[in-house]
Amino acid sequence: MNRSFRAQDSQMQMQAAVVKQRQQLRATMMKEKEEELALFLEMKKREKEQNNLLLINNTEEFDAPLGSKHGTLPIFNISSSTPARKTGADDFLNSENDKNDYEW
Repeated sequence: MNRSFRAQDSQMQMQAAVVKQRQQLRATMMKEKEEELALFLEMKKREKEQNNLLLINNTEEFDAPLGSKHGTLPIFNISSSTPARKTGADDFLNSENDKNDYEW
């Protein structure tokens, strides 16, 4: 009978050891997951800070957009040194030719 108690005792010790190993494994896995989550949150925080810094720096570095003041677009500042050439179609459509649709 003494053997059966020893067998049960050793069996219980083995079960306790298995349970302890499982608990340690779970604790290790939880610790790893918590570390991964902390790392992810830290990276996300740094990325957000970096984006905010880039936005602040970009607004300071760039000048006002072209044409932000009324009438200052570059297209308004183009001056022509030669007069525009008139074509035959311009002469035909021009009302100074003393002809209109009724005289044809």
